[in-house]
Amino acid sequence: MKNFSIYLSFIALSFVLVSCYVSKSTKSKSIYTSANNDKEAHLSALFIEACSQRLLGKLKEAEWYLKQCEQIEPSSAAVQYELSSLYRLTNRKQEALSAAQKAVKLNPNNVWYQYALIKIYDQNNQYQKSIEILKNLIKKYPNNQELYKQLVLEYELNNQPEKALSLLDETEKKWGYSFDIMYEKVTILYFIDKPKSIESELKKYLQLYPNDFKAKEVLAGMFYKNKEYNKSLQLANDLLHEDSLNTAAHLIYYDYYISQNELNKAFFHLNQLFLNPDYDVKEKLSVLIKLYSSSIKYQDTLFDKQLIQLCQTFVSTHPLAPESHSIYADYLLRQGKKQEAITEYYKAAILSKNKYAIWDQLLSLEYETGMYDSLLKHSELAIDIFPNQAMFYTYKGIAYKQFQQYEPAIQQYKTASDYAIDNNNLLEIIYTELAEIYNQIKNYPESDKYFEYALTIHPDNSLVLNNDAYYLALRKEKLDKAEKMIKRALELSPNNPNYLDTYAWVLYQQKRYKEAENVLKPIIDKISSATVLEHYGDILFHLNKKQEAIEYWKKSKDAGNPSDKLQKKIETQIIEE
Repeated sequence: MKNFSIYLSFIALSFVLVSCYVSKSTKSKSIYTSANNDKEAHLSALFIEACSQRLLGKLKEAEWYLKQCEQIEPSSAAVQYELSSLYRLTNRKQEALSAAQKAVKLNPNNVWYQYALIKIYDQNNQYQKSIEILKNLIKKYPNNQELYKQLVLEYELNNQPEKALSLLDETEKKWGYSFDIMYEKVTILYFIDKPKSIESELKKYLQLYPNDFKAKEVLAGMFYKNKEYNKSLQLANDLLHEDSLNTAAHLIYYDYYISQNELNKAFFHLNQLFLNPDYDVKEKLSVLIKLYSSSIKYQDTLFDKQLIQLCQTFVSTHPLAPESHSIYADYLLRQGKKQEAITEYYKAAILSKNKYAIWDQLLSLEYETGMYDSLLKHSELAIDIFPNQAMFYTYKGIAYKQFQQYEPAIQQYKTASDYAIDNNNLLEIIYTELAEIYNQIKNYPESDKYFEYALTIHPDNSLVLNNDAYYLALRKEKLDKAEKMIKRALELSPNNPNYLDTYAWVLYQQKRYKEAENVLKPIIDKISSATVLEHYGDILFHLNKKQEAIEYWKKSKDAGNPSDKLQKKIETQIIEE
């Protein structure tokens, strides 16, 4: 708060000294009236309040105070300058321009006001007007190098490269040759496609500064672009003699050997490049992303090994960069090494903390591979970082469900549903999971309710239709409804053996045994499911085909059915309803 007050005092002082109305009278200060003093004090107070409101982000209030200042002192350049800044912030381009023009007119010697006007002209693509302002400023301040730099830029923006080059020559004569001047010239020459002039400029610079690595790198890159490979590689070689990890040189060699399909040599240079800790992490990541998509065309095991080695170099050089671990994990996953990929995704997630995509990939893989212990722990970490992300609560619910901790699972799923309010795909999954859990704990009304919720979102989800119908059949409830649902599931997925079994079981519960047999008979000899085999035996039993029924009960037992009821049926040859 103390610093803020000092800042406002500085604004007020600047306003009074620079911008307030100054009488042209030569009389001393002692003859100023108290009215004038009051006016200046009031004006200063309003100006301070305007700046204070703007700093607080209260732009409407700031504008009101500035307008009061304008009424008191219409000839204040500072007020017009502040108004112009305020209008730019609120995207009122014409008003911003008008106010900036007034500020410059009222105080033409203030360079900052001129720069503010230039910025507005540039935003409106009125580069020629910016150029005229800068020309006039250079006449007034011929030794201000920044004005020359800005004018070069304006010529470039106005598509006048030749004038920009001419001004750079003038700048060079005035202040001497430098890397910045050379680089600006080379950039413009590149834009107008003058490779020979670029080469000439770079050679001129290197004669003066023969040990400038940057200039050599630019020249080597220019040679390579113009397909003068021998010159480019020679310069790259010189650079590597001076610095064995030189980024530009290794990139040139890599590109060249890739073009020649000499992969071993290409990857040698790329690996050297990745050993350089100063080569930016994002640049390395970009290289690997490009290789990830392009390497599909290489059906070469050696190539895959080289890519993995490159990822390992990336990780060893930047062990604390989440990008190195995440891209390594991507490559491992593509090679089917899921466990190793999970390890790297976990490292990337911990190091990045707030990268949702990495956490989601980690938990998705743990779910896919059945790592429910890790899924539970890591979903808790993810929820701590992303407390509003429904998917992470869903993963946690899945983990609890696998450990048969149904109440915590229900809690997680319900929290997930609160955050997934606009995500119907996820809501459908959540409602289905809740329906399954409630069925498991025999809370059938809640199970039915959540199946209905899921089907409201997606009425033609064949799996949900099947499961809902099957549970109703097991309970011998709402069998007409169950029949409609399973018929619809079979329309969507004909010949699905699980759905056919459900349909047969619905018919069985309706005592329509012959129809049930007709449903399962065509596929029963292809079925290995112990449950389906037992059901078929039950159907046959009620059709007075007891020997066949016993045969299929025994097949069910051989298929791994551990049911005591099944064993009793085999022994007694009776079904106890």
